[in-house]
Formats: sequence, structure tokens, C-alpha cells
Amino acid sequence: MKKNNLFQKILVAIIGLMICGAGVGIFLYSQLGMDPGSVLELGLGNVFHVSFGTASALTNIVILVVVFVVDKTYINLSSLLAIFGVGYTADFMKFILALL
Repeated sequence: MKKNNLFQKILVAIIGLMICGAGVGIFLYSQLGMDPGSVLELGLGNVFHVSFGTASALTNIVILVVVFVVDKTYINLSSLLAIFGVGYTADFMKFILALL
């Protein structure tokens, strides 16, 4: 695999995760409802008194461990980037919108 191609894939994955996180952050701020996975993460964050980003990261780590046990061929670089990408981007977006 070419080095440039790997960099391009990583960049596209990070941009996509940030766009997804920004959308989740807008839903968090608006309090109009969220997708089922984010509702689970928001509920876990409320129960354990942690931010949405931390709850999202912990949930994604648990899911990644289960996938690793079941079939590790599904795990790739984007899976690892998604652990922290979406949740903390959503927290950041919610913070920025609260300032406006």
C-alpha cells in the first residue's frame, strides 16, 4: 500500500468522523432527539456522570472488544479512530454552540 494512499484514507476517515460528530453535537445541543446508539451513550454518560464523549469512547471500546472476540477481520484503522472521533467531536460542537 502506498504511503500517500494510507494518508488519504486516514484523512477521509477523520473528516467523516468529525462530520458525524458535529451532527451528533447539534442533536445534543438541540435536545430534539438522537439516534439509538447515541441515546445509549448519553444515558450511560448520565448514569456514570461522565461526558458524552467519554461515554461514547467507553461504549465503543466495549463493542470493539466484542468484535475482536467474534471476528477481528472487521476491525481496521477507522474502527480505532472512531473510538474517540465522534464522541469528543460532539462534545466540542455542543460546547461551541453553547457559546453562541
